Amino acid sequence: MIVFKYFLRILWTYKISIFLYFGIFGLISIMNMKQGSPTEYREIKAEIAVLDEDGSELSRHLTAYLTANNKILPAPERKDIDEQIFMGMFDLIVIIPKGFGENPMLEKLELNKNVLSTRSHKVIQEVSGYMLLWQISRQPDGSVDYALLNQALAQKAEIELLGKAGNTFGKEEWMKRYMNASAYPIIALIIFSIGMGMADFNNRRIAFRNKCSGYTLRYFQGQMFLSQLLFGVILWTWIILLGFILSGGLISGQYSLNLAVFITTVLSFCFFLNNVVKNKQVLSAIANIVALGSSFICGVFIPLEYLGSLVLKIARFLPAYYFVLVNEAIFNGSGDWQLNMAMQLLFALVFLLLGFYVAKTRQREKALEI
Repeated sequence: MIVFKYFLRILWTYKISIFLYFGIFGLISIMNMKQGSPTEYREIKAEIAVLDEDGSELSRHLTAYLTANNKILPAPERKDIDEQIFMGMFDLIVIIPKGFGENPMLEKLELNKNVLSTRSHKVIQEVSGYMLLWQISRQPDGSVDYALLNQALAQKAEIELLGKAGNTFGKEEWMKRYMNASAYPIIALIIFSIGMGMADFNNRRIAFRNKCSGYTLRYFQGQMFLSQLLFGVILWTWIILLGFILSGGLISGQYSLNLAVFITTVLSFCFFLNNVVKNKQVLSAIANIVALGSSFICGVFIPLEYLGSLVLKIARFLPAYYFVLVNEAIFNGSGDWQLNMAMQLLFALVFLLLGFYVAKTRQREKALEI
């Protein structure tokens, strides 16, 4: 057990960085606890502008309807619209072109939306709904009963949250986000800590002492595997325990299993990486790049529904994407999480095979040098 203890001692030299990752993740998790009643529905108001170039009764009525449901700001000139949308000054700018009242078609409205704003979609739905009701309210002679239209527009939908009621729903949603967010510290900690430990363990002086010790290469690899596995178990226990405490004991066995599979996958990737890269600075950079990159494009920091199709296609080549998909399936109760969990295990197998191949190749090269 000498190798096992020595490797753990090397990991302990990086305790400040390890505890820093633990602390930051724990603090963010506490700050993200859902406040207030999760069953409350609050209508949002978008910041929009309406540029009415028509001046017809229809355009004035549409403007009044949008004004009642949103925050209306002074409309900019046409040449400044793109710039002010880009600067985030508006969620949406509606341009009602001249002649719209004579030929009222939804396609004729110019809807300049801020692609980064989710509130712009709400306004687009309001415009589409208005035009649909306007067409329904139209009389055979072409006139419109605006009093009847106002009554239809005044109807409010009754919002009812389905599924889990009360505070349980909020806690389960928080637990899903908590598990998704755990991917970042898992990737960063395993690659950084174990990578640094392996780089120290494989330096020339220690490697020479290992060769003179009489222990076989298989013995060294077995001892290091056990120490890395222990680190993964400690990391898994800490994340599960923190989630259990913050959620009031709501964490499920499926989340725990998915977390264990993901940690195994990252450990396998780290095994492959350590056989390819030996430089500490490069390992540290890779830890940050892989952790942050995976978190941004795989749904860890940004929900999957807000990511573009190209980003999601790239994310399919990363195990964190399937880790998030499993968490989403568990939360939604869809029951189709087994395949995505199997994909993570497939990644782990590929990384292990690549790692063994690289290790064997380098071992032969060293033997030829001797």
